[in-house]
Amino acid sequence: MSGTKVYAFASGANGKAKGILMGQFGSEMLLDKILHQEPIEAGNLVYSEGLERNLPRGLIMGKVTAVLENKTQVFKQAKVLPEFNIGDLDLVFVVQN
Repeated sequence: MSGTKVYAFASGANGKAKGILMGQFGSEMLLDKILHQEPIEAGNLVYSEGLERNLPRGLIMGKVTAVLENKTQVFKQAKVLPEFNIGDLDLVFVVQN
């Protein structure tokens, strides 16, 4: 997923945080452009926002492992690990409307 960017949100018991999910080298991803007032914590699931043409809303993209917050920066970030290894998939079903 390196170089790929998708609109995403993290959801947990305290609410929802929106941002842009970006691929990093290796298997880690980064949820960027999160407003400081939006609640996010390790363990939150990250979902696709559905604003892209070919990506529906609500697909689980991964789980937050750490929140990177610096009050001198405009936004905070979160490290995200995928919930599965795409290389382990043997069979994929495509569900359409």
